[in-house]
Amino acid sequence: MNARLLLLFLTTLLSGCVPGLVLNLYNATEETLTITNPQLRSSSSIQPHAAADIHITDDVLIHSPRGSWFYAQSSTVPPTPFFQQHGMRWRAFGRIDSRGRIFVLAPPSSEGAAPHEVEQPQGFPLQPHKRPNHAMQPTAGRRTLKISMTPTSSPAATRALASGG
Repeated sequence: MNARLLLLFLTTLLSGCVPGLVLNLYNATEETLTITNPQLRSSSSIQPHAAADIHITDDVLIHSPRGSWFYAQSSTVPPTPFFQQHGMRWRAFGRIDSRGRIFVLAPPSSEGAAPHEVEQPQGFPLQPHKRPNHAMQPTAGRRTLKISMTPTSSPAATRALASGG
């Protein structure tokens, strides 16, 4: 992550504001995709050959009729030069193919222009990950209490058991 973007995060964190990091994702598949942000509990759909903004401040889960693709938040943030800044909103552009790979696109050079293909920076195109098993991980609302018991006995009880009485 670029130092400038890190500085933005720290500045907004300390000021109490959260910047809007979004990826304007173009659906280059022939199927409608459903995008879910599990932490935000929000979802939206992108029709084939259309684009929509998706929040990349948390993990992203994309469902298609062929399966689901998971992207960890740490991997979905492109380098700073690929963002357009509009106030507190930072928008990057990308394209997803039928295999779930997300390619970063260069921002439009002028208003009304379209984002365009570029040589992919390190870490791109993004490859989907296997979704972690969140059902097995404790959360704030679902914790498990582990009690470990070690058998202890007094010397008198041990002698009584050994003597049969």
